[in-house]
Amino acid sequence: MTQDEKLLKFFDISMDDVNKQNVILVEEYKNELQHKYDEYVKAETARAEAKLQNMLESYRREKKSEMSDKQMKQRRENTEKKNEYIDEIFSEVVSKLQELKNKPEYKEMLVAQINNALSYRKDGDNIMVYIDESDSIYKDELEEITGCEITIADKNILGGITAFIPMNNISFDESFASKIAEAKKNFVF
Repeated sequence: MTQDEKLLKFFDISMDDVNKQNVILVEEYKNELQHKYDEYVKAETARAEAKLQNMLESYRREKKSEMSDKQMKQRRENTEKKNEYIDEIFSEVVSKLQELKNKPEYKEMLVAQINNALSYRKDGDNIMVYIDESDSIYKDELEEITGCEITIADKNILGGITAFIPMNNISFDESFASKIAEAKKNFVF
């Protein structure tokens, strides 16, 4: 073998060896790049899923808040409407009570209420009986019938009586205002 043939054979062997090493290095580099790419895709997928979950949770909270606000608004409107109806009903009740006050039975009712309050008083106990200012036309007649001093109330009690026996700390409230307030408080549709 000549010197040129030896060189050519050495060159061919060296080139084959370099090509094999290049193939191995390229394959290792591809594997490393593929591994980094897979990790990147996995991380980005996880981040995108987390972002999506956060967005969905935020959307759910927003919708829940909107729903809650709508429910509160609806309840408030219902309560306002209910209160309007209750006010209308009790306005009608007050109107009917005013009609009752013009009937003779009303004076009899006042006498019965005063006598009931008087029945709780012991001998010598002082009693204070109050009637509404609108009932002042009955004051003298009620005092004569019951034998009890009657005072016109400072506040509007709408009708009926209030009474107080200070000695025994007994209070009577048969006023229309308190009866209406109690009925309004306990009123249910």
